[in-house]
Amino acid sequence: MVFRNLSRRSKNYYRKPKLKRKRVAIFIYFFLSFLLFLLLAYYLLFKIFVVKNVQLEENAQILFPEEIHKILEKQKNKPLVFLNISKTSKEIELDILKFNIKIVFLKKIFPRTLFLDLKQRKPIAVIKSLDDFYFRIDPQGMVLYESDQDTNDFVVINTLKSSSSIKQGSFLGVESISCALQVLDELNSIKEDINYINVYEFTELILKNGTKFTFSNNCESKNFLSNNIKLLQKKFKEENKYPKSVDLRFSNPYLIY
Repeated sequence: MVFRNLSRRSKNYYRKPKLKRKRVAIFIYFFLSFLLFLLLAYYLLFKIFVVKNVQLEENAQILFPEEIHKILEKQKNKPLVFLNISKTSKEIELDILKFNIKIVFLKKIFPRTLFLDLKQRKPIAVIKSLDDFYFRIDPQGMVLYESDQDTNDFVVINTLKSSSSIKQGSFLGVESISCALQVLDELNSIKEDINYINVYEFTELILKNGTKFTFSNNCESKNFLSNNIKLLQKKFKEENKYPKSVDLRFSNPYLIY
């Protein structure tokens, strides 16, 4: 019995180091595999999938100056996988503000290309400040440049803002002005009939025939507002009868003749 127990102990004695070495070998194998995976991932993410080409849409290549291309070159060698489209768009737009250019879209094309389309910002109206300065503004509310008083080609929006608070390249984030611009953009088909717009406590849109449309500065219902104005204006023309004012702040238009 004693010899048997010794024999079993000796077998266990030799078996344990073998088992331990096997576990160590497995651990080393998985550790090296994981390390190899990390190195491969690093190589792919930071050496292969990086921005090497910045391509512009065909028309954009023709329209914009060499300086724009130099600005876009800053995006090269950035990891394409981790590139945040929204953040990158904002960064590029800040650099190209002075050229009055906006990004239409920006997308990643793997493995090495950043593709974007740019367009020139075009004025939709003229903002008149409280102290009688004029600024061209685009539909998104960006101030493009200071304008002269010859505003025949654009609708004038009168505001309570002073000229010191209106800077070229800045966005007018005031809800009431944004609402007026959105409604004006929707009213493109009758823009020639609009005389000017007042943005005060309420928004007043005055037509060249003298009719005044009043609506709130909240633009949740901009489509409803613009459709109402277009339909009513069409009706007034057909009947050749124009009211002094139309109040659109209620569920039904309130007309005063």
